Amino acid sequence: MFYYDYKNYQVSFYNVIVGTTVSYNEKKAIIYGNDLSAKFLITKDDEIDATIGLLSAYARDFSVPTGTGQTLSFNGYRLPDSPTATATIGLQHDWHFANGASLKGRVQTSGQHQSAGLDQDRSDVVLHFCRR
Repeated sequence: MFYYDYKNYQVSFYNVIVGTTVSYNEKKAIIYGNDLSAKFLITKDDEIDATIGLLSAYARDFSVPTGTGQTLSFNGYRLPDSPTATATIGLQHDWHFANGASLKGRVQTSGQHQSAGLDQDRSDVVLHFCRR
């Protein structure tokens, strides 16, 4: 389990007005979550493992200038590249040879769930944020 309360968290996004990626310091961001990992020895040479993670990451005090003298608030929006859930599963096998050598092989896959609403368009600024 983890909980981070960031101040001056750096956020980058593409600004369509200036046609480039812009970075800002977000006054406050909250990130918290938990993960569960399990490992099972199926035989003396075979092992399976799995991890599930849950994440909440959002802006608490963040607004950006629009270039028109106004600012847009993104309080409560999910932070960029912050999946709400992740999962990984892996299988590992050890081969032992007559000469005493061994070989370890592993296959692993993972996936993640991202909240809908990425790339929300707010006025003339495009951000990679999601509403909670």
